Order: sequence, then structure tokens, then C-alpha cells
Amino acid sequence: MILVGIEEADTQEDADWLCKKIIGLRVFDDENGVMNKSILEVGGNILVISQFTLHASTKKGNRPSYIRAAKHDVAIPSTIISAKN
Repeated sequence: MILVGIEEADTQEDADWLCKKIIGLRVFDDENGVMNKSILEVGGNILVISQFTLHASTKKGNRPSYIRAAKHDVAIPSTIISAKN
């Protein structure tokens, strides 16, 4: 599971780069117990959740500000990207 915070300034290029980075991360154990395998190599799936609270700013006052977080129509992707593509 991945929690992702999307900002208004984020672009499709940012999303593409992040997807490629995530599916290439070697965070799964190989036969020797060493993290040498990616999600592609283990045939896994990824659940991605758009989480606006990751952009909370508490610099001023006692109420978090989410001004940097993207609006709903931007933060919820219109397409699903599969790691197997």
C-alpha cells in the first residue's frame, strides 16, 4: 500500500516518474533474504491511495492547512496504471 499526496503543481510527468520509480524499487527478498526483487519480479500488486493529509501544514495556528493539496478531480487519477504494462 502506498499513500501518495498530490499537489496542484504536480504534473503527469511527475506521476509517470514516480510510477516507474516505485515499480523498480527492490524491496522484496530474494532466495537469500536480501532485498533484491521489485514488485514486477514477485508478481505483486500495489494499492495506491490518494491522501491529501500528507500535505498538512501546521506552521500557523492549531488547525492544519491543506492549501497545497490538489483538488479532488486532480488528485484522483482518471486512469489506472498497471505495473505489468
